[in-house]
Amino acid sequence: PVGAKSLTNSRTAPDARPREQPHPGAEMQAARQSAAGALEWLFAVDSKEGLAKLGACVVLLILSLAVAEQVVFKLKANGKVPGPVLAVPFIGFILQMVYDPTGFWDRQYDKAPSGMSWTSLFGIYSLFVTKTELVRKCLINNREDAFKMALHPNGVKILGDEIITFQLGEPHRLLRKSFVTLFSRKSLGQYLSIQEVTIREHIALWLKEHDGKFFEIRDSLRTLNLQTSQDVFVGPYLDDSDGVCSRAKFSENYVLMTKGFMTFPWSFPGNGLWKAIRARKGLTETLCAVSQLSKQRMAKGGEPKC
Repeated sequence: PVGAKSLTNSRTAPDARPREQPHPGAEMQAARQSAAGALEWLFAVDSKEGLAKLGACVVLLILSLAVAEQVVFKLKANGKVPGPVLAVPFIGFILQMVYDPTGFWDRQYDKAPSGMSWTSLFGIYSLFVTKTELVRKCLINNREDAFKMALHPNGVKILGDEIITFQLGEPHRLLRKSFVTLFSRKSLGQYLSIQEVTIREHIALWLKEHDGKFFEIRDSLRTLNLQTSQDVFVGPYLDDSDGVCSRAKFSENYVLMTKGFMTFPWSFPGNGLWKAIRARKGLTETLCAVSQLSKQRMAKGGEPKC
């Protein structure tokens, strides 16, 4: 019995002692030692050889990522969607789009005889759709798991993510439904009569200023387009003051915003995208003020004029 008791105590004694808890920093210390071992291997022999190994690793990583990007693009195209043979790694064709936008989109259009082609913009696989039927399918396919509408690499940054183009699912359908009355026969007829008056005024002014001689019409057409758009969308509520409803300021902000679509997708103080974002905020402020003026006018029984 005494022997049995001693045997029992000898067997249970180790379990009775409190187990040794690992040090809180043990795992961190082990990770540091592992990292130190890797660095020791990387910079073995001398610093030059270590830098050579590091450079080789970095180059191999970059090449692997570039190859993986090309493979992903080819898999998405699935051999059916035409596009470039190889895309510029990581940045795509953003430089060509910024420096020669007309030529870039013309070349992209030539690659799309079926109405759709792909390109890479800042490393993002982008579909370029030209045919009306395909465009309509894209516009009505607004499921949350559908292909996202981009418009432009700077689209969300300039226009914001609350516009109907970037809305998906039920919010998109509700917004689209609210626009139906804007495109009735009565509304379209009203827009046409407003535009016709403005167009005739500008043509008469051009003939008077240039006396029938040839002239560069691009800037004149831009001015005409600005005024017709303003007359249709904001009606008579813009004025010649320096306030929030200034017509000159509204036009200036609109031009700055459109120029933002021809800049790099980086925003920092003073560059084109930064100015475009600020211009959009100015346009939004003006449109909110105009909306209030229009509501006040209709509350008094007036007919809508825009």
